[in-house]
Formats: sequence, structure tokens, C-alpha cells
Amino acid sequence: MVRKGRLSGNDPFASESNGTRSVHDADANLFGAADAGRMSVRPVIIFDIYPDPTQPRRAMPSVVRQQWDGQPNSLAELFTAWIRLVEEERGSTFDLEAYLTDGAGAVEEVALAEDEPKIGPFEAGLLPIVQLAGSILRDGLVNPITVVQKGTRYLLETGERRWLAFHLLYAYTQDPQWSKISAHFVPDFDRFRQVAENTIRQDLNAIARARQYALLLMAMNTDYEPIPYVTDQAFYAQVLDLNVPYGERDKLLSVLGVTSGSALDRYKQLLRLDTDLWIRGDDENLSERELFRVQNNLEIVPSKPLKRRSVFASKMEDLMGAIQKAKRQDRVRLIDQAISELERLKQNLE
Repeated sequence: MVRKGRLSGNDPFASESNGTRSVHDADANLFGAADAGRMSVRPVIIFDIYPDPTQPRRAMPSVVRQQWDGQPNSLAELFTAWIRLVEEERGSTFDLEAYLTDGAGAVEEVALAEDEPKIGPFEAGLLPIVQLAGSILRDGLVNPITVVQKGTRYLLETGERRWLAFHLLYAYTQDPQWSKISAHFVPDFDRFRQVAENTIRQDLNAIARARQYALLLMAMNTDYEPIPYVTDQAFYAQVLDLNVPYGERDKLLSVLGVTSGSALDRYKQLLRLDTDLWIRGDDENLSERELFRVQNNLEIVPSKPLKRRSVFASKMEDLMGAIQKAKRQDRVRLIDQAISELERLKQNLE
């Protein structure tokens, strides 16, 4: 995957000068104008940064995510495996260098070529990272990521795709300049700030919106202690028994960018989807309408089959491992979560 020389020599911390929105403009939206001006920004080694596993917007398709051990130093191998999945999916070579050096032109050529296959979930997930890496290569990093320091590590609050783009550039070139990324340092992890960043950068799909709703509801119920993240849907579905705190409904609607309480009801319905449909909906960016019609057996939405091990087996394996490692006071909740998964499986079989 290493390609030295041709892609080196660009400053990843260079300022943007092509008329796009400045770093300060974007940060002012997230942190407030006064705080943005006082924020400290400095480079951080990309291998010391760890992503938030509960981030509503997923940069990786579920199959790719399952192959990753969560360690930053294994991302180069993950990108190699991801590109292999893309090539199997499209039935042709994925020219990474063309995308990095030609940018949008390469994507446009693929879209117009009659003999090119339709972009599948693996490629659709990889392209935004590759395109972003190409943009950073040409113009530098426009908006720093946001991190919270935890000892010698840093928890990524916002900017997962930018961080992955730096990993891709470093894996491809082995150029040390891509081993560090410019980052805002904030004292505490702020779920509302993360939501604001997600809203500014890119629209979320239906599943990501449901995740975002669940995370905000957890944050607003300050006395609630969430079950630790082990399996995806079950983690977010734990909010189904929570209510919006008194007087906070309008704030929640505003942060989520919706105007009606019916949207909150739809998010709850999404949290109750069958597990396989939840995963597929996220991987394929299915709309709320498509998800509900499939769930209610009103419509069949064709999809390309994805290679993955049994979702149920994966969940139970994760839960059993978590139960063994958990403190005594957490084991009962995790066991209840495992029982809920078994009951869901039984209902699906019936």
C-alpha cells in the first residue's frame, strides 16, 4: 500500500485559501465565537487517538468495523482489507492513487463510465475518506479534529473521517508529516457539541439519527447510568424506557434539527427494528420510509448481500466476553441485555 514521493511534500496544517469557510468560522458554529478564538490547537500523533465507539455517524460499514480490533496501529491493515472488499464488490481494481491525486474527477469518471458497476456499500463507505484524504493532500487540513485527553491517550469527539484520512495518507506514503493531525483540545466530552458537528458536516442517515437521539436522551437524563457499549443497537435501545426531562423537549428538537415530536416517535420505532435491518439500513443508507416498509413486510428493497459472520453470534460473543470482564455490579445489567438478545432471536424465529 506504500507509495512514497509522488504524494509527499504537502503541509497537512496549511491554511485554506480557496474561498471556502475558514477554520474559525466552522469552530464558531460549534464552540461559540468567543470560545473558538481561545481554543488551543496543536498537532497530535494519530496513533495516540482513539475513536468514540458510540459516534452516531459510522465511517466504516459494519463488516469492515467487525474486522478491526479498535487499535489505531492496525488501521493500515484494515484499509488494505477494506480495499480488497471493495474490489470484490465491484469486480475490478480500485485505483486508490487515482482518487487521491485526481480527486472529484476520478469519482465523476466512475459515475459516467457505462462499464463500471454501481457503487456498493463497501465502496460507498470508503470513498468519503479517500476523497477527504485527497482534499487534505492538496489543500491541507481545513478544520481540526476535537479531542479530550485521557492520560496518554486522546478520545476523539469530532472528526473521525479526518483522522482516518490521515491514517490512510500515512499508510499509503509512510511520510511522517501525516503521522500528526491538528486538534482542538477540550476539557470534557460534550455530546451536544458532537451532535452539532455531525449536523454541520454532513447529513446523517436514518439509523445515525436514531443513535443521535438516543445519546442525547442519555445525556439529558443526568441521573441515568447507561449500560456500557457492547453491541450496537442494544446500547442505543436502552433509552426506550427514558423520557425527555421536563422542560427540555424544545431543546432536544432544536439540537436534532426537527420541529415535531413525531420525529422522536419515529426514532423510537427505528430503535425497535430487527437487528439485521438495523445493520443493513446503516450500511446502505436506507431512508426511514424504506426501513419501516421492510420491517412491516410492505416492500422488498433489493440489496447486494454482505459478507459477515452471524450477527447474533457476534453479539453473544461480545456479551459473554463483557460479562466475564465486568465488575460485579455491572454483570446483572449485561446478563439482562443478553437475555433480551435471546428473546429477540426467539421472536424472529417464530
